[in-house]
Amino acid sequence: NKMNTTNYIMSKKLRLESHKLVDILCKCDGSKDALAFAPDMAFFVLGFKDLLQICKVANPKTDDDFTINTHCDEDSHHWLWYLEDIEYLEKLSVKNTLNVRSGTAYARQVWSHDNYKIRLHTYCMASLLLNAETTRERLVIIDCLEAAFSVFITALNHTTQKSNLFETLRYFGKEHYIDEAGHDQGSWLDKTRDKNDLDFYDSKLCDVVDVIFDGFQSLFTAWANTLIDI
Repeated sequence: NKMNTTNYIMSKKLRLESHKLVDILCKCDGSKDALAFAPDMAFFVLGFKDLLQICKVANPKTDDDFTINTHCDEDSHHWLWYLEDIEYLEKLSVKNTLNVRSGTAYARQVWSHDNYKIRLHTYCMASLLLNAETTRERLVIIDCLEAAFSVFITALNHTTQKSNLFETLRYFGKEHYIDEAGHDQGSWLDKTRDKNDLDFYDSKLCDVVDVIFDGFQSLFTAWANTLIDI
């Protein structure tokens, strides 16, 4: 009785929800320093812009092709929100944001050994997308990314609301949350995603799901360690 692909993604999402980063964010006492991990997300967030470009179908023909391209276009500007938020957090003197204003210092931080797993997962995602042989495989990758991000942003909402930043921040706040919940094909945030197209079992696709969620486990650990160390 093997799970279909959607249920397999859901099982991995549920496991990610029990990560220590989620626990830390949900138990935030209102301190803005709970966002101290934000600068360490830079490589992934900025790299995500290119992942979306790689994911797009060059000559779309089917409804699924157009769905993928629409989704990629909907998310293509989020990296700009991230940069705005990082600058704002630096102005608030949030811990770990000291290097943001210096290009070379920030580069050293982003490419540090501590952030290696973040960079590695971004490379792995690029490899998966470049080697995706079918539109369905791209759809599964997108679904995994959205499911994982829904875990992150749902927990993050506890932090931004308690620290009174939910309305102000764009990438880490209300605007991004609403944008994610409003995707044309539905969202893992509000459970409106039409997942009937993934109502099957495919061992290769489940291997892809494993790689993606294992990577997010590593990302969450890196970001949680930043909060633990400050």
